Amino acid sequence: MYNDECPLQLFGSGAIGSFYENLDAGTGISSGSHLSAREILTEMYTNGLISEDTTQSIFDPSLLIDGRLSDEYNSVYTHQVSSSKTYNQFLSYHEEATLIDNDNNSYESKLKAKNKIIRMMLKKNTIDMSIDGISLFEGKVNVGKRVRVLFLNSDALNDKANIADQIDKRKSGDYLILAIAHKMFENNHEASMRLTKLGDLPKNFTI
Repeated sequence: MYNDECPLQLFGSGAIGSFYENLDAGTGISSGSHLSAREILTEMYTNGLISEDTTQSIFDPSLLIDGRLSDEYNSVYTHQVSSSKTYNQFLSYHEEATLIDNDNNSYESKLKAKNKIIRMMLKKNTIDMSIDGISLFEGKVNVGKRVRVLFLNSDALNDKANIADQIDKRKSGDYLILAIAHKMFENNHEASMRLTKLGDLPKNFTI
């Protein structure tokens, strides 16, 4: 089963570009900032979640709308009220952590808002597939791992000599494992996996 959500759904849900604002009930200070898919995907590249040689397939980074990049628009505004310093040394449930950038400046992590956007992004290209469970154990593959999956063209009459030309470039790519279910019966071990696509195959891809 392959699920490819329409990009318009991501725009409508605020996953491509949105505005996050927080009001501290304790201090009365309100702060807000723009969040975009570009910013979050850049962090994924930096952290190695998406390989540098792959092209992300979440959204088109060059798409312009009325002369502006599509992720610069705020399709959703999120306003949150929180209270800081409620538990002294512990953060309250809605309180964001404070981080330090490379210039030693402090900034709000915005992890709760980013978490919501990442979850929507991960649902864009999902696929369920079943494979031999033993291979997962031998490869020490588990949830959270990044795997490269190759799909053959569905054209049964395709008789190309080059193996790489037989690969379905739209579906193939780097995937993140979201869930694994193991089924063991008699002498068989089958595993069902739910994957989400992170990026397309690199242009210099070879088998």
